[in-house]
Amino acid sequence: GRLRPLAPDEAKVQEEDYVGRQVRGHCPEGEYSDLSTLVLQPKHAAIKALFTAKFEGGAHFSSFSLIFVYCILFGFTLASGGMAYPFGLFVPHIMAGACFG
Repeated sequence: GRLRPLAPDEAKVQEEDYVGRQVRGHCPEGEYSDLSTLVLQPKHAAIKALFTAKFEGGAHFSSFSLIFVYCILFGFTLASGGMAYPFGLFVPHIMAGACFG
């Protein structure tokens, strides 16, 4: 995905609201990459980010990034479904559903 600048504290958030944080990755200071947030984190952190309503600085996920990550997850799930290795498919399905939804 392309790099996006963070807005300077555009909305005051109430104390009880959880405010997510996008991953900066290799971006310059004050910018973020939504693909880095989905791909370069542990999957439980990426799923938590997908279900987050508010991010610092007005950050958000682009439709392209969500569809791209969904296609990658779907492809890897199809390719690895018939393998004789024990692994879980629950977390990848949750993440793919969150991206697609």
